Amino acid sequence: MTETETATIETRNTIDRTAPVIGQDGQLEVLADYPAFKFVRCPVWARLKHGSKFAVPYQSRNHGILHKHFSLGSVVGYAVECGDDPLAELERAKERGHKLHWANASATVLSAHQRAKETVFVLNLGDTITFEGIRFRLDPDHNDNIKLTNIGRSNA
Repeated sequence: MTETETATIETRNTIDRTAPVIGQDGQLEVLADYPAFKFVRCPVWARLKHGSKFAVPYQSRNHGILHKHFSLGSVVGYAVECGDDPLAELERAKERGHKLHWANASATVLSAHQRAKETVFVLNLGDTITFEGIRFRLDPDHNDNIKLTNIGRSNA
């Protein structure tokens, strides 16, 4: 199995495989490859879901380009994960004025234990994503966080 095929297989848990494939060969562009992570450019056809992970590059003062990791969350996705009624939780969140979709920063952990290499999509600030059928733009937020700006329903 080639490195590209492995990257494609490793990302199946975070993308909707019914979306059109990128190019004829289905290759994902590898941006950086380290012992713990392989960073690949997020294809425009990717449809992200609750729990999808991604990284945003930034210029560090002393170490060049580094990546801050995030995961996506939604009221509906969290309700399903917890075995609650998603429609009731969605209505309750709307009534209380809560965000329905968000991005959480992920912590970094140093460990002496071996683990499998993780393939992570790379997105840039200003990129648009499709998350649960809605188009969002990734915008900077306070404290180096990211906010999802709703730019409308997906046409797909």
